[in-house]
Amino acid sequence: MPSRPASNGFSLLEMLVAIGVLAICLMPILELQITLDRRHAERQLALDRLTAQRSALALLRGINPSLEPVGIRTLAPATTLRWQAVPLSTPRRALHFLGGEAYHDITLYRIVATLTRPDHRFAVEAIGWQPAPRPVLRLATPPAAGTSPPAAGATPPAGK
Repeated sequence: MPSRPASNGFSLLEMLVAIGVLAICLMPILELQITLDRRHAERQLALDRLTAQRSALALLRGINPSLEPVGIRTLAPATTLRWQAVPLSTPRRALHFLGGEAYHDITLYRIVATLTRPDHRFAVEAIGWQPAPRPVLRLATPPAAGTSPPAAGATPPAGK
């Protein structure tokens, strides 16, 4: 009987079985990688949204809704902030405001803001102010020289 020559490698069937076992073992790792990529993209989107909201709030903190009740600003190349301020109170006169002495009309506003990317709408409340004219103080005019002031309860003479 002829003897078979000794083989020094793997047969085709052994190679196919090894590839099949390897594929079955790598499937959970591939699914894990896909899940990690998806979660990373979701977290990156949430971080972008949070950054845009913080930028919008910082910008809204610096505007005066009395002087700029409606506006549009670009925060990033694809992110735009739009706002509209609606007064919640009637204007009130204040003498001391913002650490100094000056007359201002102060009003409480609700600012409704919308970010275009990511699509998000929110509202904040802020105080708006604008300079007010100083009240005119009317001083009593002193009596003319050589005349005496009228006595209390006295009526002026007729004809004057």
